[in-house]
Amino acid sequence: LHDHTIQANVTDIEGQMALFDRLILPVGMAKVVDLAAGSFQQFFSVMAQIDFIHDARQRGIEPIALFIAAPDAVSQRAYAELQRGLPELLLVPVYNEAIAHGHRARQNFPPARSISLPIQIPALAPHFYRYLERPPFSFTEFRSTPPRDIPLDAYMELLRWLRRAFVEFRELELRLLLGEVRASLLRGAS
Repeated sequence: LHDHTIQANVTDIEGQMALFDRLILPVGMAKVVDLAAGSFQQFFSVMAQIDFIHDARQRGIEPIALFIAAPDAVSQRAYAELQRGLPELLLVPVYNEAIAHGHRARQNFPPARSISLPIQIPALAPHFYRYLERPPFSFTEFRSTPPRDIPLDAYMELLRWLRRAFVEFRELELRLLLGEVRASLLRGAS
């Protein structure tokens, strides 16, 4: 996994150019930008300034922001500001039951469009964390080869949890494809 990751810097022009140039390259695979809270504002500000979403779509790339719906007021404000500041961005709330169990996520993080329905990540029982927190844990390797130090019943339960999470992402992908088909049909009809 390390040969597929790059640490980027959005605090200076060179870092911003390098990051957004890499993101716009069509390489046939999804790219993920994992933002720390301190980089959030700067990243999306640059995205808006350079009209990245328009340029990406011109190249057949659909930028999607997966926003963790945390129960704090700062997260709620940031989500609302992102919706207002970049209305063309596909902003998808992620309801992670482990982070925000029992809070009013649907009310505080409403989807802006039908295609951006929330992703629901189920809570994982706490006793499974001991297996996931051992370095160097990798979900990719976990799916392909059962680790020797995890009992079979625990491994099977973790696989079921992982499959439920992956189904959420597959459904998002299907909504995107259906949106593209609808748009194409509407363009053809007019």
